[in-house]
Amino acid sequence: MRISVLLVCLASAGVGVSAAHAALTGSATATPTNLGAGQWGYSIQAQNSGDTTIGTLWFGWVPGKNFMGSAPANITAPADWNILVTHGGATDGWGIRWTAANAAARIAPGASLAGFGFETAQTPTALIANSPFYPDTPTTTSFFYIGNAFGDPGMQFVVNVVPAPAGAAVLMGGVALLGRRRRA
Repeated sequence: MRISVLLVCLASAGVGVSAAHAALTGSATATPTNLGAGQWGYSIQAQNSGDTTIGTLWFGWVPGKNFMGSAPANITAPADWNILVTHGGATDGWGIRWTAANAAARIAPGASLAGFGFETAQTPTALIANSPFYPDTPTTTSFFYIGNAFGDPGMQFVVNVVPAPAGAAVLMGGVALLGRRRRA
C-alpha cells in the first residue's frame, strides 16, 4: 500500500514513474559472411520482444569487460544510430556500442532492426566461442538498454550467430549445370 501511495504522489508531483511491469526483453542474430583474406563480415538484426524501447545495443560487452578477440572495422549502423568501439587495453577485448541518436530511432516493442554490422578477423567459430580475454564468457555476450547506456539496469544476453543462408548463386549454379547436362 505504501509503495502505491508513493507512486501516486510522485506521479502527481510530476516526477516520472515507469510501470513496474515494463520489461526490456529482446534478442539479436548475427549472420557471418566470409570476405576472404582472413576477414569476416557480420550483419546483426536486433529483435525487441519486450514492452519498452531498445535504444542501445552493446555487442561483445558487459560493464567493465569487452569480449571480442580482435578489433572490429568497417562498422555500420542503422540510420540515426551512433557507433563507439570500446577497448580497455592489452588485457581486455573489444566491444561495439550502437546507440539511437534520438527516441524516434529506438527499436519499438515488437519490432526488429537490421543494419548493425562490422568486420573482423574472428571466424564464426571463434566468435561463438568463449572470449580469449574472459574464458568463462561467450564472446557474443551483449547488452541492451532502453535508452542510453547506463540509463537503466539493462539486459544481458548472448547474440546468436547463425550460418549464412545457403548462397542462392551456388544453388542456381547447380540447377544451371543440371540443365546443361540434360541438353547435352
